[in-house]
Amino acid sequence: MKQIWNEFEQWLKINRPEAVGTLNEAAVESEIAGVEQKMGLTFPKNLKDWLRIHNGQRDEYIAAIENYTLLPLEEILYTWQTLKELLDGGEFEDFPEIEPIGPVKKNFGGTHVGFRLPRMGEEMIFV
Repeated sequence: MKQIWNEFEQWLKINRPEAVGTLNEAAVESEIAGVEQKMGLTFPKNLKDWLRIHNGQRDEYIAAIENYTLLPLEEILYTWQTLKELLDGGEFEDFPEIEPIGPVKKNFGGTHVGFRLPRMGEEMIFV
């Protein structure tokens, strides 16, 4: 994961230099474990490794990828809780049943998406 982050940060320096300074410091293990506990799940190893390098971005409306910002743990939890409340309330009855994991990035319109790290072979899927 460190190599992927290094490559991504080099890409940011060239393509989105204003976003480089918005990356948060690493999350500590207790922060990751606390969010996992509140969500009642265990994050994939690659996501934990990702968060141990940078805990998302500060919400400064400076996108890292297209018009998407990378969510820090507290926003992952907040968004997951909000979406889970909607799911539990029947708001997604027309969608196929999937297990919510959690959002990783959002755009300025509030759209949350998951994404796959091709080298890692893991896909983040959520409602």
